Amino acid sequence: MTTKREFSPVATLLLRLGCMMVVYTLLRVIFFAFNSSFFPEVTFGCFVYGLRFDLSALAYLNAVYAFLLIIPANFVFSKWYRRAANIVFLIANIGALAFAFIDVAYFPFSLRRATCALFSVAGEANNMAELLPQFLHDFWAVALLFLLFTILLFVIVKYVDYSLKNKFLYNNILSISKIVLSRILVLALFFVGCRGGFQLRPINNVEAGRYTSVENIPVIINTPFSLITTLGKSGLECKDYFSDEEAEQYFTPVKCHLENNLVQIPDFKNIVFIILEGISSEYSDYLATEPKSIAGYTPFLDSLARRSMTFRCYANGQQSIVALPAILGSVPSLSEQPFIHSFYSTNRIMYPSKRIAENGFDCSFYHGGANGTMGFDKFCALAGISNYFGLNEYPNSDDYDGRWGIFDEPYLQYFADELDKKKSPFFACVYTLSSHHPYTIPEKYKDILPKGEFPMQQAVAYTDLALRRFFEKVSQYEWFGKTLFVITSDHTNYAGSKHSHSSQLYNIPLLFFHPLNNNPQHFETLAQQCDIMPSLLCLLNTDKPFIAYGNNLFDTTQTRFAIHYREPLYEMTTPYGNIASDNREHFSSSPDDFPQKSYYQNFMKAYIQEYNNRMIKNNFNINQ
Repeated sequence: MTTKREFSPVATLLLRLGCMMVVYTLLRVIFFAFNSSFFPEVTFGCFVYGLRFDLSALAYLNAVYAFLLIIPANFVFSKWYRRAANIVFLIANIGALAFAFIDVAYFPFSLRRATCALFSVAGEANNMAELLPQFLHDFWAVALLFLLFTILLFVIVKYVDYSLKNKFLYNNILSISKIVLSRILVLALFFVGCRGGFQLRPINNVEAGRYTSVENIPVIINTPFSLITTLGKSGLECKDYFSDEEAEQYFTPVKCHLENNLVQIPDFKNIVFIILEGISSEYSDYLATEPKSIAGYTPFLDSLARRSMTFRCYANGQQSIVALPAILGSVPSLSEQPFIHSFYSTNRIMYPSKRIAENGFDCSFYHGGANGTMGFDKFCALAGISNYFGLNEYPNSDDYDGRWGIFDEPYLQYFADELDKKKSPFFACVYTLSSHHPYTIPEKYKDILPKGEFPMQQAVAYTDLALRRFFEKVSQYEWFGKTLFVITSDHTNYAGSKHSHSSQLYNIPLLFFHPLNNNPQHFETLAQQCDIMPSLLCLLNTDKPFIAYGNNLFDTTQTRFAIHYREPLYEMTTPYGNIASDNREHFSSSPDDFPQKSYYQNFMKAYIQEYNNRMIKNNFNINQ
């Protein structure tokens, strides 16, 4: 008859951690298998280097459990105590598994491992109860794997456990020494494990950049580690790369005396912003880069682009909550926390949108989602956009998509009607939502609109149809010929695509469309979301200073760049190549050398210094 192996408490602890190391390796394999299209150049070494980060996460998560098991007292061998310790082990590790599997499904939308910012973003979603069944339906395989791994944890607890028959015997110096030394050894192992080694500082997400390119960092680290190491981050750090005067020679957010030496656009009285949910340039035949493997789903947007001033634009992030401050406020989010949720969101910033309001424009923002979603209403109030219209204000609940809000076609028709009620001059922004997971479109279009290799493509086609119907309607209104339309996207979305490439992860459309413009042009000039508002204020010939962390696209003397923060690195795209940097002033570039590389490294340092120091000190004195 086979008898169950009896372990000591310390042996049980170490064996369980060994089992969990195997579990985390399997989690990394699953994460990669579900998201392999985003990591075309992953090597076997990424999986090996990841063990260091797995050990650190497990040491943090199981510190309380370890403490319970190393107490050298005989009550440890009571049944109730062992059961309580097992519950602590299961709660800590099942919770970590849940976040890890959420990230398997969520990664295509965020393009990074989840950080503690996930909690604040989730707190802004007012309809999670309605979305959860849809997520479970769409990601049933992930949910099933989570259930199987949870069962596996219970199996580990059942078959790797210590015996209640053992007792601590303090008979002599030798037995006492063995008990004490084994506990000291465990404490030392956990201390080193949490730190990720013997180096001076504990490892963090930045450390993964030593082993691979920034694109592959999510394969090396794990979600529990990312959450733990970003929890409680205090905010930005002051930088002193240059003196204030030297930094401002490279970049200053204080904008005034804007010049237009690039284009001529007919006069306009009104401005309409259209922000498209998740629609990258790669869905457009006209705007996509070669090989255009997922293009062809925006025929109307393409026709509009051919009549517009268009730029090669990059998003300043990969989340909707990051996009709005960048587009309307010209403020990127350069930390784990989205700017809206950071300490600095209430800083006294003279946003460019405030200057528009001061010029007598009736400013309004429209979004068919639940009021308060993503903190849009809060930011609009901060940015001087006094009129916010959400799901609560929409008059017909029959147009609700059952998940996020109002379908794009009826909502854009409603938006057109609202615009026709306004008196010039007006500034109005609408944010679409149908081209978002779960990619719900009206039944009547499901067999009509083109389908691609993944659901997002048909959702894009639907939004493009809604956009066509919107312009067909507003083109009949008197104010149409006196209006400048600015069309862009919040971020890209390649979820489900097998053809995504890291160089395309931030490519979004940017159109300046005026119905009377007879000289459309496409510029390969590098642009970013933060450039949109200063460029718009240039066209308005404003003479009052404002704050913007982008440059004027219509001034050819301005430095062209696009920046974003992808935990744990700052990344800057330049006309010549890409630069990445961590908080320790370590730089990498692709290609290794390119024209003006030294200048752009200094520009990046000056930009980060101007961003961090002004945000921390709330120093936005536009008279300086």
